[in-house]
Amino acid sequence: MPELSKIIGLLLIALAVALITRRTRRPYTVALVIAGLVLGMLQLVEAIQLSKELVLTVFLPPLLFEGALHIRAAVLRPRAALVLSLSILGTLLTALIVGTAVHWLLGFDWLSGLLLGAIIAPTDPVSVLATFRAAHVDEELATIVESESLFNDGIAVVLYLLLLNALGGTPLEPFRGIGEFALVVGGGALVGLGLGFLSMRLLSRLGDHLVEVMVTLVAAYGAFLLAEEFHVSGVIAVAVIGLVIGNHGWSRAPSLETRKNVALFWEVVAFLVNSILFLLVGFELLPSLLIDDLLSIVIVFGVLIVGRGLIVYGMGALSRWRGRGLPSSWQHVIVWGGLRGSVPVALALGLPLTLAGRDNLVAIVFGVVLFSLLGQGLTIPSLLRRLGLVRHETNTRAEFQKEE
Repeated sequence: MPELSKIIGLLLIALAVALITRRTRRPYTVALVIAGLVLGMLQLVEAIQLSKELVLTVFLPPLLFEGALHIRAAVLRPRAALVLSLSILGTLLTALIVGTAVHWLLGFDWLSGLLLGAIIAPTDPVSVLATFRAAHVDEELATIVESESLFNDGIAVVLYLLLLNALGGTPLEPFRGIGEFALVVGGGALVGLGLGFLSMRLLSRLGDHLVEVMVTLVAAYGAFLLAEEFHVSGVIAVAVIGLVIGNHGWSRAPSLETRKNVALFWEVVAFLVNSILFLLVGFELLPSLLIDDLLSIVIVFGVLIVGRGLIVYGMGALSRWRGRGLPSSWQHVIVWGGLRGSVPVALALGLPLTLAGRDNLVAIVFGVVLFSLLGQGLTIPSLLRRLGLVRHETNTRAEFQKEE
């Protein structure tokens, strides 16, 4: 079983990285990417080939579900309008800003430019969170960042598919596109809600923690696969079912022990998946492949950061006008904490081999992800300290024990 031996080897490398990062206090996921980069350049380890299907179908559902499981509706509700704006409007504006910039500055055609913007629009749902937990960042700020990441993945994937169809010859009709967009996103949310409430009923009738863990595992992957079977967003479905079970399923569970067991299981799964995923991302991001497109990468990364700032500070001003203003320090963290990670890599790898300019697009996406993970990821802890957002607390991730 050669693939099994590769997985065990990757987990051993991840264990070594975890032990090292405990001493350096650097983000674990970023350290994994660096380890993957080094091992990839030295060709010391034969890695599993990363693909769009592997990331979106195998790795992403448990990461999204685990993240959504811990988001408290009571904390999210006052900021729901901001989170939805960042997830939906922010993703669309990012694609438009990047698409316009690369059209005028790099000579891309409009559809290819918008496609590039859609690919790099989603922020990474996991890279920043470990840093937040270690720094004991305010729960509301962490919820905003985590919730945006959970939902903008699905929005970006839908936009990506619509633009790919347009590049394939299907006419891009704005009103029809908006309708399809709403149908795919709304359909995914409905699938997540339906399976979420069904899972709640099952959890309320069970008394075996092993079976209860199995219910949540089937629910996470089942929501994704069922939504994709109906041609709606599996990513949105997983995020929604995680929110439903995390906020209402707990109250139906027979005991506190059940909640502890389920939460512990998903934290272990997320840790293992993150370990393998970010190592594989590091293997894909070979600097030698990016040299020819370095100027384009720098331009796109700069445009992405500026666009992110315009969107976040603009929405921050709007929320302040509505009486729900965000502290300026939080806005700085949301801007700089919008890392790009595994989802853009997966979408880039999923581009058709026959697509004109594919190699150029893939190189730019990989370069932007590399700049983002190393540049932003390594400086997030320093930014949090400089802004005075690090809190010295020891009991911050037991929130699943709290009732709404």
